[in-house]
Amino acid sequence: MGSLQSHDRSGIMLAIPLSSVQTTCPSCTQLSTLVVAHAIAAQAHRGQKRADGLDYLEHPIEVVRNLVDVGIQDSGTLAAAYLHDALEKGAETTRALIGADLGLCVLHLVEVLTDDPGLSSESKRAHQLDRASSMPLPARLIKLADRLANLRSPRPDWNAAQRRLLAPTGI
Repeated sequence: MGSLQSHDRSGIMLAIPLSSVQTTCPSCTQLSTLVVAHAIAAQAHRGQKRADGLDYLEHPIEVVRNLVDVGIQDSGTLAAAYLHDALEKGAETTRALIGADLGLCVLHLVEVLTDDPGLSSESKRAHQLDRASSMPLPARLIKLADRLANLRSPRPDWNAAQRRLLAPTGI
């Protein structure tokens, strides 16, 4: 069947083996689920940059790769991972696209993972902790993959001690 390919920030080709992807949305084919999710994410994040200056789309790609690297093959979970920040960073029409093109199961996961943009950073963190245990398992896995991606991309404003904390340990 092939693979969904993209480039990570270092220019290395990422390939997600689509032949092994399973689906929780019977109306979605394995391939189209991921292609559509990637396209919606690209549209939602068009022109957006991360704090490190990279295109924002690199982040959801890394989140998906983190999930694939640990054996997650469910296409609904991977689609939601592509879109986990799309509702807070993209246009409201993104919600309608996700529901119409990927189904309610993917939309529900994305909504569960979406932070209220009106909350302060501190309030967002508290809210995330409060709801983490009640999230569906796929949403918790996406949240962990998201955190890992964030740790692998230290912010430019982090001091030397914060960067050393994340330095490779050789383990």
